[in-house]
Amino acid sequence: MLIASLLRKYGVYISSKDQCFLNDSKILKWMVDYAGLNEDDVVLEIGAGLGTLTRLLCERAGKVYAIEKDPRLF
Repeated sequence: MLIASLLRKYGVYISSKDQCFLNDSKILKWMVDYAGLNEDDVVLEIGAGLGTLTRLLCERAGKVYAIEKDPRLF
């Protein structure tokens, strides 16, 4: 529920059915492990949201570009 309380704190409400926030650390770690990233890789993340995946990507990839269209999440 950390994500829900963080969103409420900053007045961010999910505005569409296609907007979701992944917070399961095991799934996030699996995704990054599966990608097999290293310091030579450049990653483009579309829909960075709160940055839970972005943080892990930055730990592995050489460069990460994170795009978020919802100005409430900048």
